[in-house]
Amino acid sequence: MSKLKILLSGTVLLLIFSLFGCIELKQPQVKYSNFNLTGISFEKANLVFNFTINNPNPIGLDEALYDYKLSINGVQLLDAKDIKFKMPGSQVTTINLPVEIKYERVFTTVAKLLESIAAGNKTVPFELNGTFHFDFVALPFNIPFNEKGQIPLPEAPKIEASNLNINSLQNLFGH
Repeated sequence: MSKLKILLSGTVLLLIFSLFGCIELKQPQVKYSNFNLTGISFEKANLVFNFTINNPNPIGLDEALYDYKLSINGVQLLDAKDIKFKMPGSQVTTINLPVEIKYERVFTTVAKLLESIAAGNKTVPFELNGTFHFDFVALPFNIPFNEKGQIPLPEAPKIEASNLNINSLQNLFGH
């Protein structure tokens, strides 16, 4: 009976290795879709960068990885490595990369942010680059990405002074 178990186990293993040997692994396709602005104030902007990954392979990965760097207005703000995600086989997966951008890191002071807005700037340039890492057993795929665009700045508050005159200001301050 033990010889039969060994023979059966060997046959099953041979069959499994034969099946994997017949699979031709293809490189997944990564596509940057867009970003969504999920919140904005004079202090920060919250964004979600969206990617789609088409895995044409019947094999999925439980621990695919990506790295990225985000620069705003030429200033590198974020640098993240080895972020894990799941990628099912033969499917399209959406990867959402949430980020928070604090304007004072971009403009060094709130005054410079306000100066930029007062000068008529409505956006600030961003650059997002990195690499998706897919390691299928002994066949790794590394797919770089480099995306550029514009992130909106908050709008300047509108102040109306239609009924304002010097006398009313003097009365306000007690003169």
